[in-house]
Amino acid sequence: MITPPSRSSQRFQFLLPRLLLLVGLCITGCGGGLNTDYGKLDLASVTGTVKLDGQPLAGVLVKFEDEEQRFSSGITDSAGHYRLMFNSEKSGVLPGAKIVRFSSAAAVDPEAASEEDNPERPAAKENIPACYNKESKIAVDVKSGSQSFDFDLKADCSTTGSL
Repeated sequence: MITPPSRSSQRFQFLLPRLLLLVGLCITGCGGGLNTDYGKLDLASVTGTVKLDGQPLAGVLVKFEDEEQRFSSGITDSAGHYRLMFNSEKSGVLPGAKIVRFSSAAAVDPEAASEEDNPERPAAKENIPACYNKESKIAVDVKSGSQSFDFDLKADCSTTGSL
């Protein structure tokens, strides 16, 4: 006598092909791939220097951020020079209006969490006045091509406006 398939067996037969299809799609991707065509992005090359009261700032994260909170960033060297990076592979920044933020804490430890996020690990000490990072009002308009933006920040927060 032949026994009819159990409900769990029927469910397995129904789900197995769909599960295999889903796994196959996940492995192969959706056709977009990981290769970005940077030529279509029209990235601008931006370099410059950062000083505080006339002295070069080393190890400072310079971040050009747009209103959608997309950003490019770079870290200053010992002479205060920076080059913006679009991501870890490509230098550049998307053209347009940007707010410029500066942070010494983020450059030292980009993974540093605030004390609120992780009370066991204190937040890195920020040496840049808040008026130049979280509260920055320094605005630039990045154009296509190459350009340089130099910043001479003042400890009294008197550096404001647009460049």
